Amino acid sequence: MALHASSAAATLPMLPPDYHHEVAQELVAFFHGFYRFGAAPTQFNLDDPQYLQMLHNMMFASLTIGAIVFIVLCIIVIRRTILHIRSSYARSLSMESSSIEISAVILLTVLAISSLSGLLGEAQVDYSAGVVRHAMTNTSRLFESSQRLAWDSVNTSQSIKMLADDLLVSFNDTDLPSDAFKMSGEAQILFHASKELYNATDKLLPKNYAEQAKDWEYSYFMLKSTTNFAILAVALASFLSISSIGWSMVTPLRLSIFIILSVVPISHTLIGVYLSSTMMTADFCSAPMNSTMTLLHTTATVNYYLECPANASNPFVSYTDRLDQTKRLVSDLQKTLEIYAQQHGDVGMHMKSSFLDPIGARLEELETQALSFNATQSCQNVSAGIEHALNAYCEYGMLGLFWMWVHQIILCLVLFIGVVTSVLVYERVHMREVRSEMRYQLLSTYEDDNMEHLELKARLKEEDAHNWQLHASDADTSAPSTQRPLRRVAGVDISFLKGSNEHACASIVVLDFSTLELLYEAFTYVSLPAPYIAGFLAFREVPALTKLYDDLLERCPELAPDIILVDGNGILHPLGFGLASHFGVLREIPTIGVGKTFLHVDGLTKGDAKRMMQEAKAAGEQLVKIRGASGRVWAAALCGPRGVQNPVYVSVGHHVTLDTAIAVVLACSKYRVPEPIRQADIRSREVIREWETTGVLNTTLDRFTIHR
Repeated sequence: MALHASSAAATLPMLPPDYHHEVAQELVAFFHGFYRFGAAPTQFNLDDPQYLQMLHNMMFASLTIGAIVFIVLCIIVIRRTILHIRSSYARSLSMESSSIEISAVILLTVLAISSLSGLLGEAQVDYSAGVVRHAMTNTSRLFESSQRLAWDSVNTSQSIKMLADDLLVSFNDTDLPSDAFKMSGEAQILFHASKELYNATDKLLPKNYAEQAKDWEYSYFMLKSTTNFAILAVALASFLSISSIGWSMVTPLRLSIFIILSVVPISHTLIGVYLSSTMMTADFCSAPMNSTMTLLHTTATVNYYLECPANASNPFVSYTDRLDQTKRLVSDLQKTLEIYAQQHGDVGMHMKSSFLDPIGARLEELETQALSFNATQSCQNVSAGIEHALNAYCEYGMLGLFWMWVHQIILCLVLFIGVVTSVLVYERVHMREVRSEMRYQLLSTYEDDNMEHLELKARLKEEDAHNWQLHASDADTSAPSTQRPLRRVAGVDISFLKGSNEHACASIVVLDFSTLELLYEAFTYVSLPAPYIAGFLAFREVPALTKLYDDLLERCPELAPDIILVDGNGILHPLGFGLASHFGVLREIPTIGVGKTFLHVDGLTKGDAKRMMQEAKAAGEQLVKIRGASGRVWAAALCGPRGVQNPVYVSVGHHVTLDTAIAVVLACSKYRVPEPIRQADIRSREVIREWETTGVLNTTLDRFTIHR
């Protein structure tokens, strides 16, 4: 007894066999009775403007919410990833702990999996859509077949009529019995009966079901494509974010954030689309047959095929009965005439072979067409196919659309959290990159270069080589012998070929200090195969500058400059010894560093420099001296009289004081960049453009021009 009870319990199903159907019916009942704003109708009718407006309002509301969320996230992303405005919380986080990155990887994995899970609901909708399309296509083909058979019967009846008429005109009236004239008349009636049947099918049977199915399929395809785009974009962006976090890559991580961000308004809009689709399906499935008739704008004839009532008759039965009755009369007359022809020798044989036998063959063909037409009028197959399509749509379609709606809600929540978390991780990765770069600038892995750098730096002098007289009005009458007029200034610059870090053109120009008139210019090709090492730019570029200077002294010693302005920093450098200082110490000439980029030095960052400049501008000043955490003044930032947004940073190179450097730069400046460096840059870029235009890299370039 106990064994029997346990085996019976083991066979009890955990879920009812039709639990899918029961769940779908519960969803239909819930969403059909769902509250609708503005007393919108619950009866399915796509021709009702109020009903359509209700569906559109849902989609518009979701789009509006998505736009608001998108704008909020855009503000967060732009502030944190582009403007790098970090929160105090982000600044206080320890960079050594990786708990946030691990949490972000877990969250992004969940995001990718949850996005792909939407394909499960999509598969159910796909199945129901396929069944509906198949049923609609089969019904359309059946109706088309009925119309084609009716038209074939018209052609066959017309052929019988023409043969019967030809029989009358081919023989004398004395050779023809009265039945021949009767057959001609009945053939005429048969032709009209066939035509009436065709007209009835053409009028009563719809022709656009296949086109409607294609239109529905296209609409669903667009919705499906949009959904798949969102799903795949989120999945790929999540995996890209995970790999970017693992490799600490800033740019791919930022790209993945923007990809996920772009999906946010789409996913919110899809919430409204799937909610309206779910409610529309629930309204449809509350009375599926009535809704189908409303959707297809059916007639009594179409209702016969869809509902297939037990005692209903074929809507074309009156037309087919008349056709069959007339066909039998013509067939009887044809057989009577065949007997007559057999009794009248050669005339009868000609009558039989040329007219009566072809008429008999056409009558048999017409009989076959009539039987085929009657077979198409059975409503059981059409009704069963439509019923199967309705059941599939109201079960799998309802479940699939509901799941897609829930999936989009979950996806939007995870997207929001994912974007915020990714931004937080981006801040940490970016801060690590900045700190790593700062450490890299402060520490050199090249021991020999570092030793040379220290030796040269020990020879650096930050006082003026001479008591420079910049202008005639600056003459010191009390001690004229100690002053030296500043007559010539030079500018040096290196311009790289676009897309190359190896091929470049180095240039030097010498200007008259008082008039800024060009006196000398020279160019040389530079190959820089050594990689750029942050903090050691001078070791890479200074050989080209020393060559240009040495060539100048050899060619025109009388044009030797008193001071050289270098496109690069002097002591405003993480190691306190930039390109301008390196060049000046090597050739023991006064140099001034004019940099366009602020390097981290003495606890100062680019943000600190910008803040100092903003304060100076607010006070109406065009110059601000940059003082580090140690209290030392490293350089001066010059905005210029026009309030240029990006200042130039003037620093001591060698054998000048900062005040002298500032005075010389101001005296040489027509624009943001001092004229010697500006002219050197312009002329070296002209050479680069010449190379790009001709497509020929002149590696033998060593040109100079003296302007008298």
